[in-house]
Amino acid sequence: MASGRYFSDEYIADRNNSIIINQITADELGLSDPLNRMMNAYGRQYKIIGIIDSYMAIPPIFNNMPLLITQSEDHNNYLVMRINPEDRETTHEYIVSTLNKFNPDHPVEVKYHTDILSETKEFKSYISARKLMTLFFILTIVTSLIGLFGLSVFIAERHRKEVGIRKACGASAIKIIFKLTKGLLIQILIVLAIATPLSFFFTKGYLSVFPVHFEPGFFFYLFGGMAGSLILIITVSWQTWRAANSNPVVALRYE
Repeated sequence: MASGRYFSDEYIADRNNSIIINQITADELGLSDPLNRMMNAYGRQYKIIGIIDSYMAIPPIFNNMPLLITQSEDHNNYLVMRINPEDRETTHEYIVSTLNKFNPDHPVEVKYHTDILSETKEFKSYISARKLMTLFFILTIVTSLIGLFGLSVFIAERHRKEVGIRKACGASAIKIIFKLTKGLLIQILIVLAIATPLSFFFTKGYLSVFPVHFEPGFFFYLFGGMAGSLILIITVSWQTWRAANSNPVVALRYE
């Protein structure tokens, strides 16, 4: 409760004439102090006795909406409880055992908020799209890694004789690796300069669809490019290292 009180059996009027709203409803009505004010809802006049915080009662792909809570005129079949997620299993057992004490013949079914949301059509569509995108990203990464490995092998084989000559002339393995990967490093920097801003704007546009979303910093996008570049450098350097440490006679024996 943000202010006011909840329904109570001590007040007979709560059954038919009292209502609880959330903070969004108060803002929509333009009421700075809505407690004890009268409002018309469901064709009846109600007295506002309490205000709850605007917790997210719907999936985050929708805008949070005004909420009105009235006391049911019939017997309630549902109880809504907020629990501590750290004690989820213990609380679950306690709720079931307590309800069974009051009415052992009535089956108790406990559903969590995430389970209820996952049953909606919108949530299922979002999950399906997320799985499809995840699969696409995995295939892209795997394909890129295979391409990087093939590129590293190609570079090492293409410059194998050059490596043999440089090594025969006394060049160290570190200098040979730097010589062969220098051009690739420049290409990586150019790719990062192009891909990082594009990723930033595309991701920002995608996240803007959701009313509730996080704002990843620029380092978040830069980290992805740096991780890919590191994998590329390690792969190419490994193949180049093997070529630099091989016997130059093998590479030059046909020359």
